[in-house]
Amino acid sequence: TEIPIVTMTYYNLIFRHGEAKFLEDSRAAGLDGTILPDLPVVEADTWTAACNASGMAPIFLEAPNSPPDASQRMAEAGRGFLYLVSLKGVTGQDRGMDENLAERVQRLRRWTSMPMAVGFGISTPDQAKRFMGLDIQSDMSAEDCYDLAAQKWEIFHICVGGQRSTYADGV
Repeated sequence: TEIPIVTMTYYNLIFRHGEAKFLEDSRAAGLDGTILPDLPVVEADTWTAACNASGMAPIFLEAPNSPPDASQRMAEAGRGFLYLVSLKGVTGQDRGMDENLAERVQRLRRWTSMPMAVGFGISTPDQAKRFMGLDIQSDMSAEDCYDLAAQKWEIFHICVGGQRSTYADGV
């Protein structure tokens, strides 16, 4: 399809199924990328190589507490987009948004020009507005993003993640 489809799952399911078989089945089903929140980038070299060889995008979650060397590896090894976790803790908890997100984006731009998505904890239009103007390569205007967020908060990360209506997890 014109709209890339990405899955988020756990590595143990892929390991049990077999990396090569998972990637083959995923491509046959029309998937374009995979987010594995439990596979640290320092342990992902064979996974990343297998993804690249199969045409799947390995997508990493970069968190507020990611060490700089790990963030650099994610920026350099990832494909499709880099998913920026906006808060520390568990999604759904009101722990406040990352105040250093702009600094993280600026640091990551030294290593990649790949689009970046912001997610986890964005549940109101006011929270969505905080991310307007960051260098996250959206082709949607701030007004488009805000209007979309006002209609359905959980898809806000789509409009900051790159192309229009790109990379929805579960939407």
